[in-house]
Amino acid sequence: MNAYKKKKYDEAFPLLYQLARWGEKDCQWTLGLMYYEGKGVSENVLEAYAWMKTAAESGIRDWEDTVERLHKSLPDQHKDYVDQYADEYIRLYGMEATGVRCEDEGGGGRSGVRSRRIECHRPISINQSMVHLTPPVKIPTD
Repeated sequence: MNAYKKKKYDEAFPLLYQLARWGEKDCQWTLGLMYYEGKGVSENVLEAYAWMKTAAESGIRDWEDTVERLHKSLPDQHKDYVDQYADEYIRLYGMEATGVRCEDEGGGGRSGVRSRRIECHRPISINQSMVHLTPPVKIPTD
């Protein structure tokens, strides 16, 4: 993310792409933004929507709201295709596929209250016990 923050998008893209495929939600979101804004890649609303929708399954309301607004802005004749495309990304890189779990730090989950932060992590199996990767990915939502 340092390269992205330094606006070195050509450097940031390959790393973000790999991490996004591993299920890292903040990387999925950032990759979606890069596609949407054409930063380091050709502008591509289809790729942007697919990555953003995959990231939004984390439950971050701002992300969910942005994905909904983007979907509403699409021409009606393309919405089915875009939804199918995004669903395939979720199947391949979503929480179920990658084992990533996201929780509200306050324990409230998706209770209808905006959380300040959502924590996402991927459990790994060691000797048949579940251990969380450290440090967990902390995604700011404000």
